[in-house]
Amino acid sequence: MNFEKNKNELSLRDIFFIFKKRLKFGAFIFLITIFLTFIYLLIAKPEYEISALIKVSSSSTPQLSGTADLILGTSNSQTADEPIIIKSRPVLLGVIKEENLLEYFRSKVKDLKKAEKITENNVAEMLEKKIQVNNDKNSSLLRVSFTYTDKELAYKVLNSLISNYLKFSAQLNKDEKSYTKEILEKKIPQLEEEIKQISEKIQKFKEEKSLAPTVEAEELSKGLIKLYQTLSDMEAKVSSYEKTVKLIESQIKQTKGIISESLYTPDSKVISELRAKLINLNVELSGLLQTYNESAPEVKEVKEKIRKTEEALEKEIRNKLSSKIDSSDPVLSELYSNLAQAQLQYEVSKVQYEAIKKQIENVEANLKKFPSYEQEYITLQRDYTIKQQLYSQLVLQYEQSKLSEAGLTAKIPIVIEEPIIPEKPSKPDKKLTLAIGGVLGIFFGIIGVFFREATDKIIRDEEDIKRLLGIQPVIFTQNEITTLSKINNSDSKSLKELTVKLFDEKEPKVIGFANVSDLEIFLSTKFADYISRIMSTVLITKDKKENISYYSMNESLSIISEPALKEVLVGKIEEEFSKNLNSLKEKYELVVIELPNYSDPNIYAGTKYVDKVVVVTIKNQSKKAELVNLLMNLKKTKEELIVVFAK
Repeated sequence: MNFEKNKNELSLRDIFFIFKKRLKFGAFIFLITIFLTFIYLLIAKPEYEISALIKVSSSSTPQLSGTADLILGTSNSQTADEPIIIKSRPVLLGVIKEENLLEYFRSKVKDLKKAEKITENNVAEMLEKKIQVNNDKNSSLLRVSFTYTDKELAYKVLNSLISNYLKFSAQLNKDEKSYTKEILEKKIPQLEEEIKQISEKIQKFKEEKSLAPTVEAEELSKGLIKLYQTLSDMEAKVSSYEKTVKLIESQIKQTKGIISESLYTPDSKVISELRAKLINLNVELSGLLQTYNESAPEVKEVKEKIRKTEEALEKEIRNKLSSKIDSSDPVLSELYSNLAQAQLQYEVSKVQYEAIKKQIENVEANLKKFPSYEQEYITLQRDYTIKQQLYSQLVLQYEQSKLSEAGLTAKIPIVIEEPIIPEKPSKPDKKLTLAIGGVLGIFFGIIGVFFREATDKIIRDEEDIKRLLGIQPVIFTQNEITTLSKINNSDSKSLKELTVKLFDEKEPKVIGFANVSDLEIFLSTKFADYISRIMSTVLITKDKKENISYYSMNESLSIISEPALKEVLVGKIEEEFSKNLNSLKEKYELVVIELPNYSDPNIYAGTKYVDKVVVVTIKNQSKKAELVNLLMNLKKTKEELIVVFAK
């Protein structure tokens, strides 16, 4: 028989009976868990949570648009930085000094040596753990809270934390704007003085020089000034495109963190050649425009060459970038496209910048052909115009910096909800803790029941036999066992049921009784006595004759005492035993044999002589593994096995 399937499978019915059997054990674990929860609630110190609501300003940092912006979540970068600033060391150290927390925590330690070892860093680390900053729904609102056992101290600490955070945040904004303003305040007066000096030189030149510059020199001077203006504008474009490229590079690095920014700068011999070609074409176009108008064939031809060269440059840049970036990644696809476009604009603007510089060099070389006084005049006019333009730009920046500094208060976080001292502690939440304790008690109870069942090696009830073997045992109650143990009683309901099962289909000639326990209940003797009233029966028992004579047996029952039965079943004597058994089978209608003990290997030699085997198990005595092992080695079919369970 294969009992492994029954042993490993667990049906819903089995689970129900397991819980029914182990109900007290599971309830005990549940009550222990509830008891421990009560103990925790009694000894746990109450903690008070003080909180405040702060609104931070939105960031003015340029952001990427489109899908990449949504994926990267860059719309609230300043809000994401604020929790770090709130828990930063400068803010926490300010709180520690204001509230004298170092001395407070040292005074809590009785051991003076240990108290001296407490430092500001230790207190700051404790504060950092106790401070919670939550940003609900990615908004600009921050919920800042501090939890501690002393509610008065918690209130003071949170107020001090908010105060130090606001000061530190204002200082961060002010430092950046003030630095720009200070530079401009130094630069503008210097530039004013330089413009004044150039203006005086021009006035002096006009007074001292009797000759006025030629018309050609005047035109050349105007053209040179215009070129310098264009160069300044182009330099700003180059700087802007360069910042855009770096921004996209940093966003890609932030997204995947796999490539350093330097790897994104494309370069090759082809790109260098295309740059040089674009510079020459732009210089050539500038020269043609001085002679021809926009619709001239010569101008159109050069413009077409510039367009094709830019397309070739863009293609080469994309090829270089695609070899370094995984463009198949959907997250990087839009960023990659933006990077390629920005890189192209950056390269083209650099080319145009270099072309203008080359044009300026050519114009300045032509200036050397003019008389020295005209060269001096043109140089003074150029410097004066450039300085004036720079001065206008710096003044504009200065005014903007003053407005920004004046509006700094708009960027300082605002406290919407002030901290208040709560009346009740936030921790431990008694109802929630009890509920959690109850759930844990049920969980641990279930786990305990299954663990106890899995580790229990003893047969406790008939359900264990059903689950192990898939066999319905014949159950002998404690009362029946007590009744059968009496001298003159061999009658019981279960004994009749056992008889019916043994003679249900095919009447056996030889029945063997095996006991999976060291405790004897003499079931084979009582069965033989009972069945001898119906048919002629012989009992081959291991017990001695004097022990058997203790019972008043039926006169029709023959008893053969073989105390050394295990020695008879093996060896040379086995042939004689087999012959004697055959003689007994001819003489009697039924032969009942008490087989050797379950732990004796000779039991398997004896079972080959019997037609059916009755395996006796006893509550809280028989072991599951020994029962399964015995039945698997008996090599009997299910119909040839009867299991008895004695409660």
